[in-house]
This record gives sequence, structure tokens and C-alpha cells, in this order.
Amino acid sequence: MEAYGPGSGRPGNNVCVIGTGVTGLLAVKNLVEQGLSVRALEQSENLGGNWYHSMATEQVSALPEMKVNMSKETNCFTDFPMPDDYPSFPSAKQIGDYLEAYADKFELIKHIELSTTVTSIRRDEEDGVWIVSTRHTRTGEEDEREYDRVVMATGGLNVRNMPEIKGIEKFAGDAIHSRDFKDPTKYAGKNVLVVGLGSTGADTLSFLKQAGANKLYLSSRSRCSLIPRTIRGRPWDHYMTRRADSMIRRSMAWSPQASNYVAGKAIGLIQSYAFPTLRGHPCFSGAVSGPLYRSPFVCDELPSLLDSGDVKVYGGIMGVAGPRTVVFKDGSEITDVDAIIFCCGYYHDLSLIKGEGNPADVEYSTDSFEQLKQAKHHNVHSEYQRLYHGILSERYPESLAVLGGLTTVRPTFVLYDLATMALASLWSGSYPLPSPRAMKREIDSHYNSVVRALENGPMSFLGLRMDVRGTYKWLNATAGTGVIERLEGWGWEAWKFWWKNKTLFKYIMNGPNVPAVYRLFDMGRGRRSWDGARAAIEKVNEKPILMAAEQTKLSAKDETENKKEDEAKVEMKDETKDEARYETGSETESETEHDTEEDVENAIGEATEEVYAADMMKVEAMDYLEAEDESSL
Repeated sequence: MEAYGPGSGRPGNNVCVIGTGVTGLLAVKNLVEQGLSVRALEQSENLGGNWYHSMATEQVSALPEMKVNMSKETNCFTDFPMPDDYPSFPSAKQIGDYLEAYADKFELIKHIELSTTVTSIRRDEEDGVWIVSTRHTRTGEEDEREYDRVVMATGGLNVRNMPEIKGIEKFAGDAIHSRDFKDPTKYAGKNVLVVGLGSTGADTLSFLKQAGANKLYLSSRSRCSLIPRTIRGRPWDHYMTRRADSMIRRSMAWSPQASNYVAGKAIGLIQSYAFPTLRGHPCFSGAVSGPLYRSPFVCDELPSLLDSGDVKVYGGIMGVAGPRTVVFKDGSEITDVDAIIFCCGYYHDLSLIKGEGNPADVEYSTDSFEQLKQAKHHNVHSEYQRLYHGILSERYPESLAVLGGLTTVRPTFVLYDLATMALASLWSGSYPLPSPRAMKREIDSHYNSVVRALENGPMSFLGLRMDVRGTYKWLNATAGTGVIERLEGWGWEAWKFWWKNKTLFKYIMNGPNVPAVYRLFDMGRGRRSWDGARAAIEKVNEKPILMAAEQTKLSAKDETENKKEDEAKVEMKDETKDEARYETGSETESETEHDTEEDVENAIGEATEEVYAADMMKVEAMDYLEAEDESSL
């Protein structure tokens, strides 16, 4: 391991993490795990970032009832699964509780300082440290601190994107950003226009309807990327297996645009299957934007709101023409609007970093960002950050990291767990820092890909990795997960793991993409492995098998009982007829009655066979629980 600190030419191990949301907590945990001294600064009185509900309008926070877009089985921390009693799609309140439990489990609280707002970060080149200026949230007391390294973990939801609407000053009601939407009941009985149809816009419409809003209007300029929460009874992301993920990474590396086109077509087919009554609806008309330009989202209530007409849809806004009048680009207008809620997202802002060191500083770009500025769909408010693989400062890779801009097809919790494992490996010295030449080459390549993408459409996240395969490979190699070598390679280690762990390999590659896989292998360096990783993977994969077997057995049992009841009814009917024949002296039995008895016997036989089949399924499922040779883990 390399030496750090005074006299080594490298920074010491005193690290400041700014923010304690998902990325901040992960940074604290993984940096401490690899031996660094960490202090996290949080401006609010609670950890959890956006997942802690706050009524303060200056703070971004999710409403407690909001549900996440990805299932708990695929979007959790790599060594801390969500509780069994959580539904597959937990609420924001449950996520907040989960983050607190995570902090308690790994004793992170002692590294966190609450109610401390960071006002600026600047580089002191003479002493080789970072000066972090702070202000106590309640007392206003100001302070300056020195740190060897800084992790910006303020996330990607920093600055509100408020579109410029002509004549907005004429509007008499509330015109707010979704960040300020804290109490849906405030809009009971009112007519509300929601601008933007992404995840936030859909949830806002749902909450307004539940709160008793009178009329709901929606302004949307393009087709929505809504997908169903479940497909054939399974969470939608359970179909995104590791094998499918690997194919996506390969196709993105080959051609981001072609991959995006195919993904858009797939989303369109899923929508046609899941929402057949909405075919031809304005929100489902036109070409589907792939994930390169619009992130897919889920919302249980939106389809019924659109199908029923409870939400009236309009196109882009032209301007405001009066106290309650909004005019749209197609010439239509609404004359009874009481409030407008803009659900238009955020910009990732690094203005806290003053002077040298800001990755978005035009001075350190290769072309002053001129190509970016000239791109057809460039937004002047979107800054390009020169970060190696989306996290590491090009100018100060040994001491400055930024979390929040990196985006891939992986779930956020998993992606940033992996990213902070890699960061900890770099800064602890267990893996070498990239060379300046390698960093410049990767950053320039991503920059050129973003410029090309912006010629075809607006991008929500400039940090979306085009070469996701390269980023994924680097993160795993740096973190020391062993995933590439043992699951996706063709070397001896991969073959040995497959041969000795065939069932587990099948689960990992073809089942839900369980995050614990990144803690499965002990590679002798980097992040720590987790003893419970194998059991966590098996649990997620075996649960539906056992449930299906049990359900089949119960169904067969119910059918058997129903057949027995039918048989009993037939016997009672026969007894009644026998009595009638005895009384009338008739000894003739119709062929129909014989047929009925035979049908009952056949049905009972079929039901018995189904019970036997269910038992065999359960036995087969239980076979998966047998211990396998773990010598290759």
C-alpha cells in the first residue's frame, strides 16, 4: 500500500464529505471501511438528504407517500438489504428509515455533523489542502476548516430548472417549482396546471387528485416514458438481469444512438402491452425517447387519470395571457387556472467550489466548451463537468471527487455504492490513480459523445455514461469486486466459479440483479466482502420459486376439495333418485348419471396429479438450498 501524508507527495487521509443523502452516507461508510478519517457535514438537522421529508421550501425532499421507481430487491446497498416487511416498491418514508438504519448498523453517526451548511470550498495550493467554509444552520456561527480531501456528495438535485414563461408576471395564483410542492391538500378544490411529465410530474398529478383538486391540466411537449410497475406479476426491473445488463453495456459501447433507439422501441412495445386503452392518447403518441434523453418512470395512478379524462392534456406553453389564463403553442388556452406547478427537474451545480478545482470551470476545458454551446439542444444552464468516469476530478484526482452527476443504467443505490468503493480504493492506496493522459482521453471521449448526442435531442443528465461498459469495468476493477473476472470473463477464474457454483451462477446471471453480488468475492484488497452476500442472492431468487410451488399446491388442493364437494352432491342426488326409484319401482339408471360419476373421478385424478406435481416443484426448489462448494468465492 502506498504511503500518504506529509513527505509522501500525496494528501493525508483527513476527508470531508459534504452531504449525507444516499451518496454521502455511502462515501462515509466505504471510505471509513478502507481506513480513511472522515467528517461529513450536513446542512439539515437530519441525515437522508432528499428522502427526509422537510416542509422547508429551500430543501428538496420527497413526499412521504411517494413510491420509488425501482424494486427493493435490485436497488439497495450491496451489504444491507431492505427489510423483509417492506413492499417491493417502498415509500419515501420507508427509504428514509432504511437510510437511518444503515447509518446505525455501520456506526456512521459519529462521523456526521448536522446543522452545518457549507458556504464555499477553495484550494490552498501552498499547503496542499482544501479550505471548507461553514455556517451553523441555527446559530449562524461561521468557521473555516482544513481537509486533505473533499467529496462533494450534494447529489444531482441542486438548482431548480424554472422555464422562462412569457407573461408569467400576469399570473395571479401560485407558480412554483415542484421543490416547493410540500402540501397537496393546499390545492383541494383548485384547478392546477402541471408542467412536465416525468416521474415528478406524474406523482404530482396523483397527489393532487388524492388531495381533492378540482381540475387537473397537464402541459407536456413529448411522449411520456411511463412503464408499468409490474409485468406479469413481477417488478419490472426483475427482467433487467445481469445478462441483459451486460448486453446493454455492450450495445452502448458499440453505438449509444442505436442502443437508445432499440431501448425506445422496447419501451413503446411495453406501453402497448401494459396500457392498451391509452393507444393513441396524446401522452402516448409520437416516437418514444430512449433513456439517453428521457428516463423511464413508473406511476400506478397515471394511466387511470389519463384514461378517465381526469387529467386534460395540452402541449407546450406559449405564455400567460391573464391572471388565470395560459395559452399553448397550438393556440388553445385555459382560462381558469389557480396554480401552476413546474416539474422540470434540476441542474447539478458545483458553484460551492471557488476558483481552481471546479470541474465545470471553462478555463480547464479543451475548447472552452464551444462545441457543447453550439450543439443543437444544449441548455445554457447545464454545465459539463470534466470528471474521470463521472466521479474523479481531472485536476485533483488524489483529493477531489464529485458524486451525483454519474448516471448509468444501474440503480442509484448500487451505482454509488460501487463508485464510492472505487474511490476508497484509490484514496487508500490499494489501487493506483489513473495517469493524467488516461483521464484526459476518457473525459474528452465522453465530452465528444455528449456533443453528438445533443445534436439529436436534449439530455437530462450530461453525466450519463456513453461508454458505460468502460466505466463499469473500471469501477469494478478499482473497487476490487471480482465481478468482471468471475462472472463476465472467459478466464480460468470464471470457468472455475461456474463449474463449482452452477445454481448460484444461474441466479446471478438470469435472475434479478441483486446488489449483494458486489460483495460476494473476497479478492484480498479493496472493499470488504460480505458473508451474507450468497444468502441474499439465493433468497431473492428462491422466494418466487417457493411461492409459485406453494400457490400451485394450494390451487390444486382447492380444486380437489371442490371436486369432492361435487362428488358428494352427486352421491346425494343418486341417493335421492334411488329412493325415488324404490318408491316408484323403477330400476333403470340413465347413461348420463354414469357419465357424471366418471367425470368426477377423472377430475379428482387430475387434481391429485396436480398436487403431486406441486410437491415435486417444491422438492426441486428446496434442492436449490443445498450447500454448494464455496471454495471459489
